[in-house]
Amino acid sequence: MRFPTKPNFYVEKPGFATYLFSMPQQMPNAEVEAPDTSLRQSLGDPDPFRLKYRSEIGTVIREIVQQGVSEAEAENWTAQRIADEIPAGDREQFLTTIRVELRCLHDGNIARFRIRPGEFTNWKSGRE
Repeated sequence: MRFPTKPNFYVEKPGFATYLFSMPQQMPNAEVEAPDTSLRQSLGDPDPFRLKYRSEIGTVIREIVQQGVSEAEAENWTAQRIADEIPAGDREQFLTTIRVELRCLHDGNIARFRIRPGEFTNWKSGRE
């Protein structure tokens, strides 16, 4: 594949320069490779329940931490919170998922729930 050797546009700002190249519309002789399945096999298939309720799980975990709900109170708080949102057949598994996520919550994974480090530290100090 050949790329242009000269930029079509050049912008210089203090401390750095940005080059923008025009990309060819078609890439001749490009080969498409099959995705590596070994990574998928090592990670396993995603949990369909967690995918279905991904947004709700994140919201509940975030609210528990932000509101300072203790782990002991979290199950009752969650049951009241989701009574109208989660179908009755999925509530027990949802509560179990929340319980597991709260126990596994640490500084390294709070970002996926959009929890700030200060919020997590306050919540964690309240549960210890």
